[in-house]
Amino acid sequence: GATGATGSVPVEALSAYSIPTQTVTDNAAVIFDRTAAQQGTAITHADNSADITIGEEGTYFVSFNGTAAPQNAASLPETNLVQFTLNGTAQNGASTQHIFTTADETSAQSASLVFNVTSVPATLQVVSSGGSFLYSGLGLLGSGMSATPAYQGISGFPAKTDDGAFVDYRFLGKGELLGVPMPIVI
Repeated sequence: GATGATGSVPVEALSAYSIPTQTVTDNAAVIFDRTAAQQGTAITHADNSADITIGEEGTYFVSFNGTAAPQNAASLPETNLVQFTLNGTAQNGASTQHIFTTADETSAQSASLVFNVTSVPATLQVVSSGGSFLYSGLGLLGSGMSATPAYQGISGFPAKTDDGAFVDYRFLGKGELLGVPMPIVI
């Protein structure tokens, strides 16, 4: 086959985390007090902020993990929901939920999301609802996929309609995983 272009590969990536345990009130965003690594300018974070700022249109991937616990004065059972929001709008398919039934209970929580940004700047947050909860061990990883050569090699990725709007998912075909038929989508 033909040899590809040479030169540097643009990388848009972010790693943020939080050291101290924090109380997050109902419908508030968790705060990431540190930025471990930040490469490029398309996805950024400022220390001690809940905001992940997206500065370029395109397709992105984020993942969140952390531990939640009810507060001492919680009225149990209490349901905790954690979800990503983009510009204040909950993102479908990217949430985690736990029902706390005892005061000394903890829950490891994680969620991930592939999403499209069509207008910048955009703000991504991890929002907690269902009451006030204690969070510890928080981490967030994010990366821009549109400029990544591995994704550019997929025909039509990221897919767009005739008017230039991004398509959420693209059907690539059918396959099998451990003998189970399944669609292949991105």
